[in-house]
Amino acid sequence: MDTNNPVFEKYVADYTEKFAGIKSDAWGMCSSVNATYTDCPIAPDTDEFVVTSYNPAALSVDVQTFKVPPSASYNVEVFDYSSSSWNEAESTLLCYNFLENNSMQSSYKDCNLHVKSEAKPHHMTFMKVTTSNDE
Repeated sequence: MDTNNPVFEKYVADYTEKFAGIKSDAWGMCSSVNATYTDCPIAPDTDEFVVTSYNPAALSVDVQTFKVPPSASYNVEVFDYSSSSWNEAESTLLCYNFLENNSMQSSYKDCNLHVKSEAKPHHMTFMKVTTSNDE
């Protein structure tokens, strides 16, 4: 997997720029089995970021779910291939206290962002995510 990640990240960067017009020199990868947002490359104080998801399955997926740093809420826009435009997407932020498996039994707030957006089979979904102070 370590060998494949740089190649896959290059494809993500190329396709995200080609289709969604977003250019970045540094893409980080978050696996689908990440335990908490700390396993993903989104910094806690980031106000705006882009998520590109890839659906490797032969079936469509109706909701995209990924880890995010704790925030009051998030606004999400999803790129629409047919109109080449960004559209606001419905999203739900669910957070909980994550208890670490260590001698101190420390904990921190961990969050999942669920975005209502179809991921077609073998396609990428491009999402702009912005932190919001709305409760």
